[in-house]
Amino acid sequence: MAKEGQPPGSTAKPRPKKLERLSKDKKIQKRPLLHPSIAGIHSSSKTPRIIYVSSKTPFISALKRAQKYFDASSKTPGIKLSAHDDRANLRAIEESVKKQQMEGQVVTLKGTGKAIEKVLQLGMWFQDQDAGARFAVIWRTASVGAVDDVVQKGDQGSEEGVSFVEESRIRRVSVLEVDVSLK
Repeated sequence: MAKEGQPPGSTAKPRPKKLERLSKDKKIQKRPLLHPSIAGIHSSSKTPRIIYVSSKTPFISALKRAQKYFDASSKTPGIKLSAHDDRANLRAIEESVKKQQMEGQVVTLKGTGKAIEKVLQLGMWFQDQDAGARFAVIWRTASVGAVDDVVQKGDQGSEEGVSFVEESRIRRVSVLEVDVSLK
C-alpha cells in the first residue's frame, strides 16, 4: 500500500543503510582502483586503447600520449600489388581503405574524482580541433566501486611488517570516459 503523499501504485525504494562510524583507534586506508594493464602503442588493433588520467597528469603529456596512439594506428602495412592485374590492385586498395574506415581507432581517456576536470579539458581540446572536423568525441559518465580497508591506527609497521585488515568497505567513485576517434 502506498504511503501518504505518494501517488497510488508507487512503491518507495528502501534507502541504503549508512555505514557505522569508525572508532577512534581505526582509520580508512584507500586501495588503488583496479584496472587492466595499459596497451602498448603497437599492440593489436583489437585491444582497447585506454589512457588513465590522474589529477597530477600534465595536460600536454596526456595529449601527446593520445596523439601517439592515433599516429601508430595511421601507419598501416603496405598493400601487396601485382604488376599484371590492375583490377586486383584496385580491389585490394578498396578493401584496405574500407577495413581502415571500419576499424576506426578509438582512444579512451578515463579519470576519476579530481581528474574528471582534466579529462573534460582534454575532451574539449579534441572536440575543438579544426572546428570538430578532425575528431569525433563521445562522453560517458559512470561510477566505479572502490575498496577501502579499515585498519588499526598504530599498525603502520607491525613486527613482521604485516597489518591485519579488520574489514573492507566499498565506496562509489564517479568516472568520466571520453572516447576520441578520427573522423
